[in-house]
Amino acid sequence: MFGINIIVFEGSPIYDSEAWWVRLGYVISALKKLENIYLIISQYNLAEIEKAIADTIEKAPRIISLQIHQNNLETAEIFVKKIKDLLPRVHITLGNIEATAFPEAIMERLSSADSVIIGEGEDTFRELTVRLMNDESLEGCNGLYYRDSGVIRKNEMRALEENIDRFDFPYRRVTPIKFPEFFRPYTVLASRGCQGHCTFCHSSPSQFQPGQRVRSRSIKNVLDEVEYLIKDYGANYILFKDGAFEDGCSVVGERYEELYQGIAARKLNIRFWFQSRAETIDAQKIPILKKLTTVGLDSIYIGCDGGNEEDLRLYGKRAKITDNIRATKLLDEAGINFFTQLIMFNPYTTVAGLYQNIEFLQKIAALPNALFTGDTILTRLSLCTGLPINRKIRDDGLMNQDEGNPFIKNGFGYHFKDKRVAEVWNVIKTIVDVPIDSHTLNMCVSMSNYFSFHRNPWREHPVIMSYKMALKEYRVKSSSGLLSYVTKVIQHAEKGEMNIINSLGNEQEKLIGELEALWRKVEKCRFSVAAMLRREGLPLKNYIFD
Repeated sequence: MFGINIIVFEGSPIYDSEAWWVRLGYVISALKKLENIYLIISQYNLAEIEKAIADTIEKAPRIISLQIHQNNLETAEIFVKKIKDLLPRVHITLGNIEATAFPEAIMERLSSADSVIIGEGEDTFRELTVRLMNDESLEGCNGLYYRDSGVIRKNEMRALEENIDRFDFPYRRVTPIKFPEFFRPYTVLASRGCQGHCTFCHSSPSQFQPGQRVRSRSIKNVLDEVEYLIKDYGANYILFKDGAFEDGCSVVGERYEELYQGIAARKLNIRFWFQSRAETIDAQKIPILKKLTTVGLDSIYIGCDGGNEEDLRLYGKRAKITDNIRATKLLDEAGINFFTQLIMFNPYTTVAGLYQNIEFLQKIAALPNALFTGDTILTRLSLCTGLPINRKIRDDGLMNQDEGNPFIKNGFGYHFKDKRVAEVWNVIKTIVDVPIDSHTLNMCVSMSNYFSFHRNPWREHPVIMSYKMALKEYRVKSSSGLLSYVTKVIQHAEKGEMNIINSLGNEQEKLIGELEALWRKVEKCRFSVAAMLRREGLPLKNYIFD
């Protein structure tokens, strides 16, 4: 038997995203179709390098696949060198966005690595495996950089697969993310690629390959996977994590209509969420979006990202502020729940831009159907290797990292052009994730909406109603409190003050105390929810309710 060991060194927020694991799951499903192989998927934190080495030696695979990210690059470098010394015949291949963006640089740095898989890896990894099993040359294996007698060679890029329905559903048993028993959200990717050109995003490795950039699965294929998740995993909540669900559709609303008809015909008892773009939400689409709420649409994520035109241009957004305002207003008037978020701080943020962002967020927070949680006011642009915006930041002298190093070591490794903005960030960064991290908060909001669905038997239970009211109070008061506090911080910074916390006295401490008190009310109610659900015979295993 031919062994393949896929190793993930965690230590980055990317590995907290189920979408990342789903993409890896597609590759695993492709490999599992091969005969005479055994597949091992191993997960380690960054401190477990010696354990990873010992485990790998014991398993003695023929191929090791490492998923490279900026936060695990140094660990991977040590691991690859030691393993190659101990298992000289093993083939070490690298994948993920860092390897895809700079394959030659990564092979020079990880000099014991044998190959790099570029972009979408299902077909390339399978072909690589078959060639190694048969002792064949790697020349002509498209989508692969490889080392040949010490020389790095480049094959042609592999063209993107247009018919993505042909891929097996992703292998799901590697996802480390856990949820309560009664609330089981699963990520589904209904398409590949993205029509956007956001300068802060490289979520789609397809940008490095030739072919049609955006490819959509048929709605039949998507719903076949949803039914499979319901049957085999008890899924009751689906997160469509595409750039935008309607990407690649030339007829307005057609893909939404197909989704509505498909769910209705199959009588699927689920709730779901998807992403869209502000510039594509208009009055013509509202009727079909409202129809989707009758078959389980819970909310829509609109990536506004900027509350002023300067930020939108910097981020490469197609939408204008008028698009953001129109889209959110239309959804609210139609009674459709929506999320949105801004990247509040970037190296070029100005005081005027912060005021405009605050004004925009105040308008959003006032809309009844905006699932606004306030944490967006504390967000800062995080850099990753290969982002289009990196070059501009380097060229403008704002990067705090090695000029000749293409790899981003620290996502916040830049400084602000305006020192007043830097002071604002230094003040408010101390309340990021106080009293609760945004992932937990957003999950609680989603569960609140789950309880509201007309098919949910507990939707009008007094305990559930109390939980929803407490969560709503937290959202509303935390949003208004944070917006007010940050506005005061900006006002002090605008005057050139450099010791703002002292100027504000105990206001930050008071705000944190109010947030913590509000969250304790939410926790008290969610514990009551947990007790009620246990009485119904539904075991809970997740920190959100336990």
